Amino acid sequence: MDNGLILTNSGRNLLAQALTGKTLTFTRAYIGDGLLPANSDPATRTSLISPKMELPIQSMNKTENIGTCEVVLEISNKNLSQGFFVNEYGLFARVDNEPETLYAYRNTGANLQFLPAFNNIDLIHYSLSLIVVISQAKNVTAVINNQLVY
Repeated sequence: MDNGLILTNSGRNLLAQALTGKTLTFTRAYIGDGLLPANSDPATRTSLISPKMELPIQSMNKTENIGTCEVVLEISNKNLSQGFFVNEYGLFARVDNEPETLYAYRNTGANLQFLPAFNNIDLIHYSLSLIVVISQAKNVTAVINNQLVY
């Protein structure tokens, strides 16, 4: 069952720290093909079930007065040797210089979107926007991958 992108318990802890003035930094994202077991609470996840690909962060935009943030990720099959169904998404973050943790998680609960391997003919490339809660946190940043050239 797809509950959409949710803040994990560890993400809530990071947000609480960010609300005290610490800096919340989105560090990276992953997609994977794991399926969440029945009756599992996605908020308790600390990692993806079956991560397959790290996604670079292209940009981050705070939505003032709404308490959300758009984190734009890049998906490409350029270096993918084996295709997979994208069933789960995970966004990682940290507060100040603390270790990163899973901030937000989504599991679609079904094999809905297939990302094929690159076959030297069909290059797939698109942006994926994740909208996450940041409440009234003022110091929110992201590790932007400046190497992206398409």
